[in-house]
Amino acid sequence: MKKIILTALSSLVLCASVQAQAEELIIYAEPITITVTDHGAKGYSIGDTVARNGPVYFQENGPAVGEYTTLAQITHLYKDRKGDARFYVMEINLPEGEIMTMNFTQIKSGGPTAIEGEKHRGVIVGGTGKYSGIKGTYELQIGANQKTKIVFKII
Repeated sequence: MKKIILTALSSLVLCASVQAQAEELIIYAEPITITVTDHGAKGYSIGDTVARNGPVYFQENGPAVGEYTTLAQITHLYKDRKGDARFYVMEINLPEGEIMTMNFTQIKSGGPTAIEGEKHRGVIVGGTGKYSGIKGTYELQIGANQKTKIVFKII
């Protein structure tokens, strides 16, 4: 029993240590191209997609250092809650490689696809170049004119 408790405590300390060592990378993104594709039944429905593409910056209003592409697809409609769930993937192309992310997010249904103040979180699923083998999480927040702040927590 003592061995199990010690193992559990060691795991908790290791997890806390890894969290403390997380590196933070902040980027800003601005959509230039937004493409909405109606795949399902006519109108707002399961299967519809929204793709975005535009420049990314290391500093708000700084020079562009790369670009991003996202794809969100409606996977569920919750009429009782007036919301939907979307599968969301993102690729960030930076000077030293790419970062790929993924999540499922719930938002208000039928309205604009990026509302100022809206946030969602997801996981970093991999990368290339400098970011090869990357792991961690991210939080994305929509700002004015759909400009977006993305905070990566890299472990």
